[in-house]
Amino acid sequence: MQPMERCFLVCTSLLSVQMVVAGPHTRLVFSVPHPLGDIRVPVMEAVILTIKNLIDHVTLGVCQVATVSLPFAAPAHVVLARELFACEVPTTATGPALR
Repeated sequence: MQPMERCFLVCTSLLSVQMVVAGPHTRLVFSVPHPLGDIRVPVMEAVILTIKNLIDHVTLGVCQVATVSLPFAAPAHVVLARELFACEVPTTATGPALR
């Protein structure tokens, strides 16, 4: 388990994260360890946005998150989501991830 993965477990137990490095790209892949029911979408959006903003802040913009993939159909607020994440937010994805 990578240090970032261990640190993430301290922050929240709502999502878990795995770091995947492929060449020059690092991908953070999120999973839901517990059923969240009706709150799944807003919880995933909030936690992933927080992590994305933390990466932006800590790296002072050196590490740019290019995309935030969400594992559900485009929400009604997809335009707002793109503005908040300040990057591309694909509306169809196989799993939640930052790249």
